[in-house]
Amino acid sequence: MGMDFSTLRTLISRYCVGEENWVDSRTVYISHKEPPPGTEAFIQQRFPDNRIVSSKYTFWNFIPKNMFEQFRRVANFYFLVIFLVQLIIDTPTSPITSGLPLFFVITVTAIKQGYEDWLRHKADNAE
Repeated sequence: MGMDFSTLRTLISRYCVGEENWVDSRTVYISHKEPPPGTEAFIQQRFPDNRIVSSKYTFWNFIPKNMFEQFRRVANFYFLVIFLVQLIIDTPTSPITSGLPLFFVITVTAIKQGYEDWLRHKADNAE
């Protein structure tokens, strides 16, 4: 009882997923160009484009996403807690002594990451 691979594949596919049509190949036209005239087998289908997005932020999610990423760092979170404790509890030092350096580091890092992401947006849109 010799059974070749293609017959076995057909039986398994019918059993698992039902009837299925196997297509040998497909031609993909780059940059949404139309196929040459006379192509009879062309069926207009929508395929996802090949665009690659390497940027992390959009205009709308930059501040929340960036703040989340920055306060995931242990040092930034620690200094945020110290700043909040100095705001709530009467301490001998001013809250500005811990708040100003934290604000400076967060702002400079956000500007740097925003600039790098803007460069990624430019690279994504370049052809």
